[in-house]
Amino acid sequence: MQQSAIYVILAVFLTGAFFTSAAQAQSEALASPPVETASIQDSDTESPGKSALTVLKKDLARKQQQLVTSALEWMATANTHLLPSRRKPRIEKQSDGTYKAVYFMRRQYLEEEVAPGMGKLFEVTKEQHGYSGLFRFVEVVYEARGSSPEECRAAEFTPKVRRPNAQIFCYSGGRWQ
Repeated sequence: MQQSAIYVILAVFLTGAFFTSAAQAQSEALASPPVETASIQDSDTESPGKSALTVLKKDLARKQQQLVTSALEWMATANTHLLPSRRKPRIEKQSDGTYKAVYFMRRQYLEEEVAPGMGKLFEVTKEQHGYSGLFRFVEVVYEARGSSPEECRAAEFTPKVRRPNAQIFCYSGGRWQ
């Protein structure tokens, strides 16, 4: 009962957040390439060691799938609370009299941005205290220029800086935090 109430509150909160944020930021954050999750292989259960290993693999795969969902929800929510945002960019007057508008947004790595030695974008490990998860993402700074603040807001924003970033999640109380 309590868990379903939390899901309802989360759904209402996220629905409101989607409507209040810029459609472009949400679509870019959520329209990312599909994420590979751990595959679960069936094995024979005659050996107790193999059975325990199979259970651990299935549990890790389940936790990783939950991490992907939680991390993407966290990122969408975080993008709605970032300031400056697409709807309210930071506008600065430059020394030459023009204006520069800046905002930033978090998003998943695109396939072409993933470096070979980078590691997994979503990684779940079993620790003594429980599970911990790592979510790697990019924070992109967008910029537009114009002769007035209104022109900056209406101009097309182009990505200028990409900052690699990571967020650590802990599995506690039946959910990722």
